[in-house]
Amino acid sequence: MGRKALYGLAVGIIVAVLILSVDAYADRKAEETVKNLISRFRLEKGTSYSEVDYSVLRGETLIRDLSFRTEKGRVRVDRVVVEKLTEEETRVRFLGITSTDPDFRKFQENMRELGYEEVKADLTVDVLMDRRRGDLTVRKMRLEVPEAFSVNLSLDLGSFFPDLLEEIEEEDLEEFSERLGRVRIKSFEISLEDLGIRERVMRKEAKEKGKDPEEIKEEILRELEETVKESDPKIKKDLVAKIRSFVKEGGTIRLVAEPETPVRVSDLILVLLVSSQTRDISQVVDMLSLRVDHER
Repeated sequence: MGRKALYGLAVGIIVAVLILSVDAYADRKAEETVKNLISRFRLEKGTSYSEVDYSVLRGETLIRDLSFRTEKGRVRVDRVVVEKLTEEETRVRFLGITSTDPDFRKFQENMRELGYEEVKADLTVDVLMDRRRGDLTVRKMRLEVPEAFSVNLSLDLGSFFPDLLEEIEEEDLEEFSERLGRVRIKSFEISLEDLGIRERVMRKEAKEKGKDPEEIKEEILRELEETVKESDPKIKKDLVAKIRSFVKEGGTIRLVAEPETPVRVSDLILVLLVSSQTRDISQVVDMLSLRVDHER
């Protein structure tokens, strides 16, 4: 055998070994990710899946046909894309979620009445945890029903140490309440985005009442305007104004809290209790620097 042939054979063997090594690594990484995912999201009951693949180039794990049980029924997810799953960072997308939960079945029925045929949900989870400093940042928690709507949450907390979650598991409610009270709210935002459901609701109402969709829209706008009194707090007036804009134009409506200094949960609970008695939410609004935004 000539020198070139030997070189070719050696290169071929090295490439084959590398391919086998990469495949073996990908298989181990895929199974490891599945175990971590099940543990992280507590999906241990009746969990199964049809296929799992790890992409070395993208660093992502794809799980197909994930299924698990909850107290109310079985949940099935067409695809789970795990982008990051470490002690500090979680980035996971659950795509094509359905469930036998009676509440979800009822939701599907309501959506089909609006003309949606296949009703599934997508969930995106993007969370960062600084265990040393006790900072929990929910960069994105997005629940979307394609072509209908999405609900988005972002949250920034301080003094949220890992042992807080351990107390939940141990069901030590007194200790948990004390630790929760020390958690500080730095900011949060919750939003609702219209992806098409608004117009479908208008058309359905119009058809049932024998009216034009624009007439239904005007009726809703008038009813909203009548709910506001001159003596109402500014936050309520802003909220109703933004809801009217949302009904009229669609887009996204947001409730945003950006306090000047972090707010302890225990302090917020006390103010909420007082507000529930006095029916005056101005202290809550001032404490959290609450505002309502709408964008088309």
